[in-house]
Amino acid sequence: GVNTVSIDSVIGEGADLEIKLTEKGIENYPSSVTYFDQRRVMAGSINNPLKIWFTNAGYYDMMVYHMPILDDDRIEIVALSSDADRIKHVVALDGLLLLTGSAELRVFTQNSDALTPKSITVRPQSFIGANNVQPVIVNNVIIYGSQRGGHLRALGYSYNQQGYTSEDISIRAPHLFDGTSLKSLTVSKSPNQVLWCVMDNGMLLSCSFLPEQSQIAWSRHSSKDGIFEDVCAIQEGNEDHVYLVVNRNGTRYIERMGDFMVASSPLNYRYLDSYLEGNFVKAQTLISGLEHLEGEEVAIWADGKQQKNKVVQQGLIELDEPAHNIAVGLPIENSFISVPLIANYEAELQGRTKNISQVYLRSSYDGTMYAMTYPSGKWYECTKVDKYKQTKGDESYLTLVQLSGEWDEQTQFAVKHTDCKPLEIQAICLDISYEGGK
Repeated sequence: GVNTVSIDSVIGEGADLEIKLTEKGIENYPSSVTYFDQRRVMAGSINNPLKIWFTNAGYYDMMVYHMPILDDDRIEIVALSSDADRIKHVVALDGLLLLTGSAELRVFTQNSDALTPKSITVRPQSFIGANNVQPVIVNNVIIYGSQRGGHLRALGYSYNQQGYTSEDISIRAPHLFDGTSLKSLTVSKSPNQVLWCVMDNGMLLSCSFLPEQSQIAWSRHSSKDGIFEDVCAIQEGNEDHVYLVVNRNGTRYIERMGDFMVASSPLNYRYLDSYLEGNFVKAQTLISGLEHLEGEEVAIWADGKQQKNKVVQQGLIELDEPAHNIAVGLPIENSFISVPLIANYEAELQGRTKNISQVYLRSSYDGTMYAMTYPSGKWYECTKVDKYKQTKGDESYLTLVQLSGEWDEQTQFAVKHTDCKPLEIQAICLDISYEGGK
């Protein structure tokens, strides 16, 4: 329908008028819904921020009760705690977890194993608080953004505590989270289990998270002139593919990540950003349709080979050599920087002057890899040592990393790889010298 607002006044000027039209009854709609113990669970409405509704057992749309109350009747309770705050998320694991802006609550049953109107109770587990981003479940752990501080947390059951505990999984890389806030969160489970986080500063972060192995490793992803705004993962065949909303100079694009499995054929290498690809029956030299990369220097992968970079003009580039299988996109500079060396090695190395004399990497890659003594060394090309001694089915090499050999307290090195080709570092071996020993 049409809403008409008329204002008649003969006095006053310079005032601001704001009109908010709200759908009638929306204040009673729940903000979070899940299923638990054969019931649909709803919570977090505007009018009843602490109230939780459970449907009848075995139904998702029926909420009736009897006098006296029966065990399978609908349940309606208020989750009270010392810090009253709206229920933002309800998540079902072995137990039902309620995430508010100031606490994490758990739904229990007392005097009975069955969830009934008479047995239900709520107890707080921790007092951290969650933000508005929908949590994800990794194995049997809930991953959510904290209400304040910008960090990501993992909520899982602890047998030592006999309850659910919240762990900060951002603590190993706090510089990526401090001063920011989580904007979007998803998880891709195959072929590798990875958390994907979009922060409110436009940064994309990924975390290889294996809770059963206590492994947490964060990475930062950047895109030239691109600001990440949203992320989701969708199952496609045997892989989960990541879709992103990327704002490039005011225009939003939906971009899809390629296959995570390293392509076996060089024809299918696609290590490019914001790329387009095409297969042509007749070999092409002039490539069009690149308006989204106008004015950018792009990398070109054509028929399994990398050609010289070109600048897009009027949505066009001209290849040096005609090709059939072509991919054009922004080049990606992959870099790795080692952490400061502080391990126990005959003596505590923290604070001692050290020198990395030689580094060997067990790696698998095509193209050229460079390394330097971080942060002020000179870039040297890495050398494949045993490239002719491969084991069948294992294409990895022992790679010698040339460094400047500088003495420093931090003692770090960096590796970079800019080709449109895959790189996998599997192991790192160091030869070091340090003050007062070797």
